Amino acid sequence: MQVKEALTTLDNMQVLADGVVEGSFEGALIEGVVFSNMDFTRAEFVGCSLKRVTFSGCDLSRQIFQNATIDNVTLHNCNLDECDFTGLNLRNLSSTASSFRAADFSGAKFSTALFADCDLNKVNFDNTQVKNTAFSGCRVVEASFKKITWESFSMCEVDFSSAKWSPASIIKGVMVKCVFADTELAGGNYVNSSFNECEFTNIDYKKSMISHCHFMSAKLLNVNFFASSMQGCMFSKAKIDKTSFQHADLASANFDAATLRSVNLSSASITQGRFVKSSLTAVDFSGSNLQQADFSFAQLEEVRYTDASIQYVNFHEVDGELEISKLQAKQVFFTNEERREVDKRLAPVG
Repeated sequence: MQVKEALTTLDNMQVLADGVVEGSFEGALIEGVVFSNMDFTRAEFVGCSLKRVTFSGCDLSRQIFQNATIDNVTLHNCNLDECDFTGLNLRNLSSTASSFRAADFSGAKFSTALFADCDLNKVNFDNTQVKNTAFSGCRVVEASFKKITWESFSMCEVDFSSAKWSPASIIKGVMVKCVFADTELAGGNYVNSSFNECEFTNIDYKKSMISHCHFMSAKLLNVNFFASSMQGCMFSKAKIDKTSFQHADLASANFDAATLRSVNLSSASITQGRFVKSSLTAVDFSGSNLQQADFSFAQLEEVRYTDASIQYVNFHEVDGELEISKLQAKQVFFTNEERREVDKRLAPVG
């Protein structure tokens, strides 16, 4: 059917199902309607307005939405492969089980959006701005996320190992069980964000701003945080191997119960840092500032503190050989018998 007939039908029924639409919707206001199992490959949506519209099982592939208004649109089980959304303001967009392969969102702005179980392979998100948006169970093979500015978003179980992930700014992001590999992210800005249970392999974060971010139970292998600003970051229960924090600012960072192997923390600032119950093997703190750090109950093996500032560091009940100089030993706290007795009384029975 032609666009004019489709619009007339919608005025009467507000539902259009099982058909093919041809022609241009330019200038049309489409509001409060449902499209079910419709083929729009012969239609055009340039310059139209879509408000409170639901598309279910529709084919919208290769559509160009230039100058279109998209507000409160729901997409379920739809085909939007190779669509052009460049520069659009997308508000209240909800997409589930839909395909966006090779679609172009570059320069678009998302506000309150959802992508669940969607195919985002080869999608271009470059220079996008995102707020209050969630991604869950999506595939992003060879997708591009260059110079993105995202805030207050969440991602769960997304594998970025083959994607081009290079954000300009990530603020209040929550990323859980995501995978990052073989990527250079130097100079990025990450604030108040969580990367819990994520995997990082061969990542270069040098000279980045990574403030008050969480990497709890994360796995880091061959990651470079050289000279990065990382105050207040949390790495509790993380597994960190062959990673460098050299010259990084880790003031008040938390590595409680973390496992560190072949980690370079030389010349880093880790004042008031925590390594309680952590396991450290071949870790280098040479020349670092560890004032008031806490290593209580830590396991130490081949840990170097050469020329480190360890004034008021707490080594209560550490396990392993503590290799510090006589001068350094005068500045630290060793096992506290009173605290030991308190710990025994508070220990669970049996």
